[in-house]
Amino acid sequence: MASRLAEHTGEPWLNLGGRGYNAVQEVLLFMMHQHRFGPINNVVVFSGLNTLTLEGLPDDLATDHGRYYYSYEYQHYMDKYNDDLKRRSRTYASELDRRGKGFVARYLDKLRGEDNPADVIITDEQTDTAARVARAAWVVTNALRQWQLLLAGSGARLSFVLQPMAYWTRAELTPEEEDIFHAIDSCPNNFWRLFSQILGPQTHAPFAEPIRAFCADNALGFADMNRLLRDSPLLNDYLFVDRVHFNDKGYDEAARLIAAMLQRR
Repeated sequence: MASRLAEHTGEPWLNLGGRGYNAVQEVLLFMMHQHRFGPINNVVVFSGLNTLTLEGLPDDLATDHGRYYYSYEYQHYMDKYNDDLKRRSRTYASELDRRGKGFVARYLDKLRGEDNPADVIITDEQTDTAARVARAAWVVTNALRQWQLLLAGSGARLSFVLQPMAYWTRAELTPEEEDIFHAIDSCPNNFWRLFSQILGPQTHAPFAEPIRAFCADNALGFADMNRLLRDSPLLNDYLFVDRVHFNDKGYDEAARLIAAMLQRR
C-alpha cells in the first residue's frame, strides 16, 4: 500500500502495519517510532477489521484495551510458567490456582493445559455479535483519540479508512476469489474462524457508522473502502486474496482511491 500511495501522490509513505494488530497496537507501534520521523503531512489509519475480528475472542481473553492476536497462546504459556511455580516451595503460587473462576474460565484453563495450543479450536459462534460490533467500534474510536493526542501540534492531517470486507463490498466473488476462499475455509486457523458471525453485509453499517460519526465530530478524514470500491471501474475484477486483503491490483486501486480522498480534504 505504501509504495502505491507514493506512486499516486508523489510523496514518500511508510507502512507501520503489523500482522493481526488491533487498533491499540497500531497506535503503540507509531508511538514507539515517532521519534524517527520528520514532518508528516498525512497519517492514514487503514484499519478496523482486525479489531472487529479479534473482538470475537472469548470474554476470558479480553483486556481493558481490547482483545489481541495470540491472546490464547500468551495465556497458555504464562499458565505453563505458573504451573512450574506451583511445584516450587515458598512462592506466591498458592494464589495462582484461581479457584473463584467461572465455568468458561475453567474450561479455557483445561484447554490451555494441552501441550500444543495450536490444536485448540476457537470460534465466535457463542459471541454476542451486536455487543462485539459496538465494542470494536469503541476500541477503534478510542484509538483515534490517542492518534489525535500523538499528532497534536505536528501539522499532520489524520484520516481513517475502513478496511474492506469482500462480502461488504459486493454481493458476488470472482471465480478466482471463490477458489481461494474455498481453500482457506478448508483449512482455517483460529483467526479465520472468528469471521463466521461478521461476514454478512448487515454487520457493515453498525460497525462503520459510529466510526464515521466520531471522525465527523472531530474533523478527521473518513472513508469506507467498501463504498469507495463500489464506484470503482475495477469493482468486479479479481481483487481479494482473502476476505480482507487485496492482490496487487486491489492495493493499487485502494491507494488511488485514498490519494483522491486526500486531495479532496
